[in-house]
Amino acid sequence: MQICCICSKEKKENLCILGKYICSDCEWKILTQQAHTTGYNRCVAKLKNLFAQE
Repeated sequence: MQICCICSKEKKENLCILGKYICSDCEWKILTQQAHTTGYNRCVAKLKNLFAQE
């Protein structure tokens, strides 16, 4: 089990990108939400912060 870098919940199935984990629920939200919605923008901002730390 890994902790999702977007929702901070511990999930069994995760997508791993550069050592950071994204749960399937957050991955689905990113893929299905329209750009410029609050939820989409929140996810993108968290991803930007994560990859800026690298």
